[in-house]
Amino acid sequence: MLDESRAVLVNAAVGSGKTTVLIAKALYEHTARGVPLREMAVLTFTNKAADEIRERMRAADPDAGDEETAWFGTFHSVALRLLQQVLPVGELGFTPSFAVLAPDEELELAERLIGTHGLCVKYRNKLIKRMEAFASGRSLYGVMKREDDIGRLCELLAAEKLRLNAMNFDDLLKNAARLLRSAGWSPRRVIVDEFQDCDALQTELLRAMASPETKLFVVGDPNQVIYSWRGGGRDIFRRFAAEFGATELSLPVNYRSSATILEAAKFFLEDRSQLEGIRDPGAGIVVRNHYNPFLEAVSLAETIWRLHETGAPWREIAVLFRLQRQSAALEDTFARRGIPFAAQMRKSAKEALAAESENEAPSAEVDAVRLMTLHACKGLEFRCVFIVGVNYGLIPMHTSPGRWEEQEEERRLFFVGITRAKDYLELSYYTSPDDPRVMPGKSGYLSMIPARLLEAPDDAPGEADLQGYRRMILENRGKRGAQDVFGPERTEEASAGAKRTLHPRYGEGVVESEDETSYTVGFAQYGTKIFSKDFCPLEFL
Repeated sequence: MLDESRAVLVNAAVGSGKTTVLIAKALYEHTARGVPLREMAVLTFTNKAADEIRERMRAADPDAGDEETAWFGTFHSVALRLLQQVLPVGELGFTPSFAVLAPDEELELAERLIGTHGLCVKYRNKLIKRMEAFASGRSLYGVMKREDDIGRLCELLAAEKLRLNAMNFDDLLKNAARLLRSAGWSPRRVIVDEFQDCDALQTELLRAMASPETKLFVVGDPNQVIYSWRGGGRDIFRRFAAEFGATELSLPVNYRSSATILEAAKFFLEDRSQLEGIRDPGAGIVVRNHYNPFLEAVSLAETIWRLHETGAPWREIAVLFRLQRQSAALEDTFARRGIPFAAQMRKSAKEALAAESENEAPSAEVDAVRLMTLHACKGLEFRCVFIVGVNYGLIPMHTSPGRWEEQEEERRLFFVGITRAKDYLELSYYTSPDDPRVMPGKSGYLSMIPARLLEAPDDAPGEADLQGYRRMILENRGKRGAQDVFGPERTEEASAGAKRTLHPRYGEGVVESEDETSYTVGFAQYGTKIFSKDFCPLEFL
């Protein structure tokens, strides 16, 4: 914080308080060094981080309003404001009132141009990615036997955007960087959060902002590089240090996770010595085997309900998964159980303009369990974390043979998920995944965690119990046929008697409702529970 070097690179371990350090640096430059906030750019990767920094600034300086912190925000939002307020966009043929195209709007525009000009463009289902790759000088699919019209399409699209006075997200960064080099404007300080996530365009914007008099302060963690497919990479630290002659500092101590969780996380690092902790061991890690995603969701709902009853706020609990589609079973089950949840949502361009990724984590202003992908959870922390679907094909995803970089990134992604947990971590996998591309049984990642760190042996049902599951299904279906609780043939007396049930754990209860797949039962001491009919432990009295 006190370093006077022109450039400072802080290698901050996960959970070491890097955002706190970044805020403290900005406050120090403003209050102790007298740098006006208006002459300071603080670049983040989420709205949450940008808002937190602004709030802390206002707490220290009540005059730090929106005008003074105009250059505090995500890369895209700051680039947008520069183009609207400072930079001569007229030189590029735009006006300051230009529109911002959402990805789906740009795709529609490109498809229209293909039809109008009779272009031959392959891999249309990956059109946006192909255009992005072409613009950066890459070929998404290597050398094709026959070239197509992707280059001509990009030329036509650029001309059409100019005619419409519109830019896409990448245009904001490219055009701002281009104009900054000749505009004569630069901030006195540039501070960057989550530096490891910077891609080539963001790095170029940072470079264009920095005049010889500008001082740079960047904070990041190479162990959390999980966006290489978007252009990021671990070597960004080395290149920054070499280009700017940066002083390198480190924050190696994790203050977030229990010693047990942290030790497990270390097994997914290339260099385990880079991470230290100060907390007690705490509870062991729980590993569970579930038959399929539906039963996993049912089990999670019950566990989360119990955690909440013992004092864990809903907002301190998160369920993490590899793919967005895994959220559906969880959302349906949690809704039935009455558990409030905030699911990750895709945003439009206008809503997500200040966010660097298409998906942004649910708001923290909401008291609900978070459901989000591993990519979206970075930068967040929770008292209790559940990571589901730890099967090969999900965690980790299938990687190309020999692609060491992809394999390492999958491990870092799992590391990020594990280190979101402060006190409780549960990992689960499926015996019978719904997706044929996902292998049944536990991922090799679970075998990398020593048994001494686990709460108990992994003794949940596995392949050996499949016949038992099938027998249970048939038995319960037979029971439903013989005594349908609310069946059309029931008599008044049978109906009255059938509403009372007995559960081996919750005791006597009353059936409140049923549908084709489940019973909803109320228990005097345990509240309302939902049971699958195919795996129903209820005895009807």
